[in-house]
Amino acid sequence: MGGWGTLGLWLFLAVVVVVANALAVGMIWLADRVLSDSVGQENNSALSPFVTCVALVFGAVLGFTVVVAWEQFSSASTHVTSEASTLTTLYRQTAAMDAPEQTQLRNLLRTYTIAVKGPEWDRRDDGGTSLTARAAITEMYHVLGNQPPGDASIANGEFFSQLTVLTSQRNTRILDAEPRIPWLLWFGLISGAVVLIGLMGFLRLESKRGHAFLSSAVAGLLGLLMFVVFCLDHPFEGQLGVTLKGNWVSRQTLMRTPWKYSTPSTVEHSRRAGVDHDRMTGRSLNRRLADLVPVSEDPDPPRQAGGWFTSPSWAG
Repeated sequence: MGGWGTLGLWLFLAVVVVVANALAVGMIWLADRVLSDSVGQENNSALSPFVTCVALVFGAVLGFTVVVAWEQFSSASTHVTSEASTLTTLYRQTAAMDAPEQTQLRNLLRTYTIAVKGPEWDRRDDGGTSLTARAAITEMYHVLGNQPPGDASIANGEFFSQLTVLTSQRNTRILDAEPRIPWLLWFGLISGAVVLIGLMGFLRLESKRGHAFLSSAVAGLLGLLMFVVFCLDHPFEGQLGVTLKGNWVSRQTLMRTPWKYSTPSTVEHSRRAGVDHDRMTGRSLNRRLADLVPVSEDPDPPRQAGGWFTSPSWAG
């Protein structure tokens, strides 16, 4: 399935549904040929236990397979996101290193990001790797290992630890591209679907068209579920699988832009904080003084007249 793309997957889904519907209609035609005209709806009760038994066993196996495939798909998506996050952490840790070492490691991180986002991601479904990405990781180990023992810093040790995590996450991502469902389980699923569709074809209904419609609907649903299991078992297949989304694109953009820090000094920060504090204190004090003005100091205090408070100018 490698290299089919999104269009290929949709065509594959269409073929699966068409084959399932053709199988359902074919089983109805075969039942009409094999069974005599005397077999009617009253004989459905004899066939119902077989249909129920096959449906229960097949449903249990299919449900178990869907759960396992979904867990694999979710793990693959998490590993891709974690690898991108670790790459950003590595790039930020280079800010604490000396200029020559910082430049070398940042260039290698950019090279690794471009290689993974480009050639290696294009071959992700078949587990393909990029020699450029592998060489970039190896070279980063060489840069860290060539540092004199006296020049090694805490930042170098943290970078080495994160680099080991990045290497492990990359290996896990490559292994996630391999299908986990064995061919024996696929054989059991396909055989169970064929048997179940065949048993439904041997049921008797008054309307032939209704029988064909119901059998085709069930067969199409089984084919769709089998297709979902197949896509989940191939987590990196086309746009229906795990995509880069914004993770690796944002990391590449971040690494292309040089970082410039404009952090104010401690004295300047303290001075600004003091001015802001004085302003806030002055405003609060003015508001409190306005609230504490006594009523007796009002130049024109109101007075009560007839149960209402009126001012002298109103009284006439």
